[in-house]
Amino acid sequence: MIILFYRYFTLLIATLIHQKCMKPSKKLDNWYAINYMAKSQAVIRREQVKNYLLSEVKMSEQDASTTMNKLAQYKEIYLEFSKYVSTRKFPRMGVSVCGYNAATLHRNYSLSPLGAYNYLIYLQEKPEEALANLKKDCLAAGCSVRRT
Repeated sequence: MIILFYRYFTLLIATLIHQKCMKPSKKLDNWYAINYMAKSQAVIRREQVKNYLLSEVKMSEQDASTTMNKLAQYKEIYLEFSKYVSTRKFPRMGVSVCGYNAATLHRNYSLSPLGAYNYLIYLQEKPEEALANLKKDCLAAGCSVRRT
């Protein structure tokens, strides 16, 4: 948090000096402010996910980094997972892969929240294999296969 404040303060000072010396166009100022804010949100999101993996899931630094990189390959899944980390709630209409979303996988197949989002990636990468494993696990447990 101190680092983010320092970066913000440094940016603010640089912006004020720049405005007094160069009188930049408003379009450039707006573009810079928008992109700086977007980057800050991404950094905050990444830190929240990393802290969740380290503290809640009890992962090592290396495993957390590997997991985050895998999730980040699937932007929609990563963004939804980061929102889950912030709120600890699954969205009503979450990302759906092969008719399943993270809430359904978590609720019906006893997967952890992280496991549910990782299973969405598995469904995306190897749909036939992932669906067969869901069906096999469900039949072994005596349930019916239900989708979203």
